[in-house]
Amino acid sequence: FLDPALASTLATPWEQAVAARSRDYFRQLDALLATCSALADPAATVFLVSDHGFGPARTVWYLNAWLEQHGYLAWAPTADQPITTDPQLGFRAIARHLSYLDWHRTVAYAPTPTGHGLYLVRRRPDGGVALTEDEYQRQRQALAAALRAARHPATGQPLVTAVATREEVFAGPYQDRAPDLVLSLAPGTLISILRGPAAVVERAEVVGTHHPEGVFLAAGPGLRAGVQGPSFSLVDVAPLVLHSLDLPVPEDMAGRVPPGLYRAEFLRHRPVRRGPASALRPAPSTAGARLFDAEAEATMLARLRALGYIE
Repeated sequence: FLDPALASTLATPWEQAVAARSRDYFRQLDALLATCSALADPAATVFLVSDHGFGPARTVWYLNAWLEQHGYLAWAPTADQPITTDPQLGFRAIARHLSYLDWHRTVAYAPTPTGHGLYLVRRRPDGGVALTEDEYQRQRQALAAALRAARHPATGQPLVTAVATREEVFAGPYQDRAPDLVLSLAPGTLISILRGPAAVVERAEVVGTHHPEGVFLAAGPGLRAGVQGPSFSLVDVAPLVLHSLDLPVPEDMAGRVPPGLYRAEFLRHRPVRRGPASALRPAPSTAGARLFDAEAEATMLARLRALGYIE
């Protein structure tokens, strides 16, 4: 509603009212940030970070339908999942969706619409081996090449800007749980895992969706003021916060303190320090525990439902 490129399309009174409310919301947010910054100690560092950006999208890529067309996925013969033009669904529908797949004939699938990840089936439901290690590597390489070659049927433009393996994106002891392939989508594209009417469909109206480029603002001792720094990864935020607190960055922590944010003389006085590896401990089990009282849980569920995260 605030994108200048779409301003001329806001023709109805309702759309114009939403745009006005959106501008008012951001004015209030700016005022809140000013209040918080004023309350902070002058020696404190203030960070404002988003885990992703947001922007318009019109192209819906029914990824599992695309996988079916290319021979990587098969629906169960008894699947009663209807073909739908609505790409959105809640958590329950996501879990239910996996029961529609034929696991004996499926090679790869997308389990969620927001993770942009694809998994290859390496074990059958009966525990048998679906792909040997050599077959897995060949199938993953072939699928990655096919995804990079995927094009919008009307425009001929790529549907992805990059395809990465799990080893290129994820690190740590739980790497084997990560998707086998991770997609970076072309601008204006969102994924649906439903059984769509076609692999790629244009929505009648523009909708909002996540973008990989988020927001980062910082102010405090040693930071360069009034400059636009270089782009960096979300995993660099934790090392940056540790350094701002004059704490060492564990040697096994992913990410780094991004260059170009601090003044050179500050880094000479407080260089980035590396510390010993962090001792990862399993989180305590919360099985059977009630984390919220009934009222707080109802409020949380209502908010998640309003955001479309649950049905």
